[in-house]
Amino acid sequence: MARETILCYFCALTFCFLVRGRGACDTYNSTCDESALLQHDNSFRGRDGTWELPRDWKTSRDIANISAFEPITWGKIEDTDVVLNFFTAVPVFGQDGNYIALLHEMDDGLPLRYLQTGALSLFCSGPGGSHRTKVRGRGNETNAAYKIYFVFLCDWPEEDKHLERFEVSLEDGQGKQLGVVVAEQKNGLLQQYHTAACLRDVWPGVSGLRQLPQWIEFQLLHGIDHILFYTVNIDSEILVDLYEPYIKSGVVTRVHLHKEREGYPHAQAFADEVQRRILGDCLYRFKNHANWLLPSVDIDEYIHVKDGNLFGGGEVPDDYLGSSWDAIVKKQGLQPNTVRSISFGRYRFQLAQPGQVELSSVLREPQPAELCPKYVVNPILCDCLHVHWCTSWKTGTENLGLGADTLIAHEFRNPPHSYAIEKHIEANATDTSMQQYIPGLSRSLAARFQEETTHLLSRLSSVERIPLKTSTLIHPERLESDTDKELQVADPTTAAWIRSFSKVKGIVNTDPPAEHALHSAI
Repeated sequence: MARETILCYFCALTFCFLVRGRGACDTYNSTCDESALLQHDNSFRGRDGTWELPRDWKTSRDIANISAFEPITWGKIEDTDVVLNFFTAVPVFGQDGNYIALLHEMDDGLPLRYLQTGALSLFCSGPGGSHRTKVRGRGNETNAAYKIYFVFLCDWPEEDKHLERFEVSLEDGQGKQLGVVVAEQKNGLLQQYHTAACLRDVWPGVSGLRQLPQWIEFQLLHGIDHILFYTVNIDSEILVDLYEPYIKSGVVTRVHLHKEREGYPHAQAFADEVQRRILGDCLYRFKNHANWLLPSVDIDEYIHVKDGNLFGGGEVPDDYLGSSWDAIVKKQGLQPNTVRSISFGRYRFQLAQPGQVELSSVLREPQPAELCPKYVVNPILCDCLHVHWCTSWKTGTENLGLGADTLIAHEFRNPPHSYAIEKHIEANATDTSMQQYIPGLSRSLAARFQEETTHLLSRLSSVERIPLKTSTLIHPERLESDTDKELQVADPTTAAWIRSFSKVKGIVNTDPPAEHALHSAI
């Protein structure tokens, strides 16, 4: 049934928003990308009142509900406790093996080093000490810059794959019990997909919430088979209404994270950590469920294929978000099991007018933005991810980089990036190349929400952003020149790599930027 939500605000003015539906986000990374839209309390106050939010929202497609794990003291090195703080645990069964993945912030990487060098031993087992095995570690095998997490792997019997709850007992080399980590899954929710996508938590920003349904609908129309979306702490009724028609259709699945902002020195630290958790968790959820995965494409970014010659007949097919990756690999004369990821740049567009789909905006900056690329990943071949590239991968695999003449993302965002201001770059180039997709997107949205698309988007545009000073939310336009981090905070090696990538033509082999002494400070 359609849900009616009336949010009324009383302050100096009184006004109401009606949001009806059948019922993430921007990424923030302090080196390369924009801030997240995150939330933290069970209500939040805008300048015109308080929105009460349903923390207890449950759906029929909740695959896991993740809370904080208790810290586990592993042992001592030079009289200093080594403490493990896993942020998620994911059951994995299939082609990549049968194991429970225990993901941990990289920080200084010392726990992983202790495991790999044998300075400390770690074993895992099931209930009652069953199938005890030595823990394996992945995450520092390459020289890729900005490693943000590592993973401990606990091998698990395949016959347990039907279970939905796994209690992983950890013990040291002497058999001392250290603690228990619980992993969850819900059987039958995730099937086998050719191409899937991760969608992080979403909140009203400068364009309200209008971008969320447009992005989901576009992905599903053009080849994305399934979307795993994340919520953090709480969910507004507005988001419930926007997600529910997709939940009822079975085309999305949800992971809920409980993560409070208390104790973080600033909003950026909180945003960073949540982003890392989603990147890691989503990769391992899809390890044996997708051939290709979009781990960090945001709801203001639309992938556009420019080179129809990638496909037979020279025409880009309607399902290009699913079929392009194999076509690109084939064009290079490679096999899919040798290409771990495919990277592409971004054009920055002005936002569309309220009530209009984002693709109706045709003004962009003349050249690809000097920003870190986005990418699609083969989940089997990558073990750890950064927002913009793989950081740990199977030996003998490669990354392909695409030029703007082949494939590029159209990013619809205001205000301009600092590099554009400093170099007097304006969004004055006309690009109508994605206009062809507007009619189909508009019809599909109208059918999904049983409402004329311009009316739907106008109402969602009117959902006001929350001023940062009076809210626990983080907004990309308010967080300390967020995208400036891509060139100003990144080390010189990475900054040079970013500039070089923005000028790529055609299809090239490229590795991510190499580690630099400064990267650990980011």
